[in-house]
Amino acid sequence: MTIFERFGDAFNRRDVDAMLECFTPDATYDDMFYGVSAGRSDLRALFERMMRESVDVLWKADHVVATPEREVAEWSFRLVISDAVPRSAGRTLSFQGVSVLELRDGRCAAYREYFDRGRALVQLGLEPGALHRVLSR
Repeated sequence: MTIFERFGDAFNRRDVDAMLECFTPDATYDDMFYGVSAGRSDLRALFERMMRESVDVLWKADHVVATPEREVAEWSFRLVISDAVPRSAGRTLSFQGVSVLELRDGRCAAYREYFDRGRALVQLGLEPGALHRVLSR
């Protein structure tokens, strides 16, 4: 099983400790919604926030290409927003994307992802003006 697949499995189980085990202590995680997090405590806070803000999650690896230094994963993602995000509670997000994981010592040292953020923000219910402001940054 690849690191991405282990991470996705832990994410779907909502197991933050198992998610963290996929990363080096000094890892960076560049998330297109939440920005960049670095180091074990920041990653824990990010993953705990992701779990609080979602229910009914499914992150599926569609294709993974792996070498000892890097993994590239095409994935499908679906979740329902929890009551922790009142303006979007109950909305379903569903989209595809790609993640690049730079590996060191059998763990992810740097994670970054790419997906159509505009599509996801529309699914969250952002109005056109707010959508424009967010995507113009």
